[in-house]
Amino acid sequence: MVVPDFPYLYGSNLSWLVGVLEGEGCFLKQLKIHPSGNKYYVLKVKVAMNDVDTVYKISHLVGEGRVFGPYCKKDYHPYWEWNLQNTNAYSLMKLVLPMMSYRRSRKIEELLSIYERNKEEGITNKSRNASRIMVENNRRRYACPLP
Repeated sequence: MVVPDFPYLYGSNLSWLVGVLEGEGCFLKQLKIHPSGNKYYVLKVKVAMNDVDTVYKISHLVGEGRVFGPYCKKDYHPYWEWNLQNTNAYSLMKLVLPMMSYRRSRKIEELLSIYERNKEEGITNKSRNASRIMVENNRRRYACPLP
């Protein structure tokens, strides 16, 4: 079965992605404040790892999201991050939910209900500027020195 939002995610590709998300993935929410003053959460799916080829494979298979990096922290190897958020993160969470472990499934269900509640209340933010500023700040903080 091919899912319209993610045309490459079926069969062994989907199984491979579920395995990576189960081992290295992070499903989270980020608190934001709407210009009206309402607080709401942005859904995120994140994978951070040292294997840049794997991070780009995830990006290619999902067809959405952004890859950031390399980031360097003292005494650690450089790492890259793939991030997916909001509607795309919601769709991916719905897709992988039946295949995830019990603990991760409960977390995903919690996040999906928060997103659906925000949507019902009409609290969303289409702007990507805030996340871009946050990414730029992280790039400066963890930037790898040039050789």
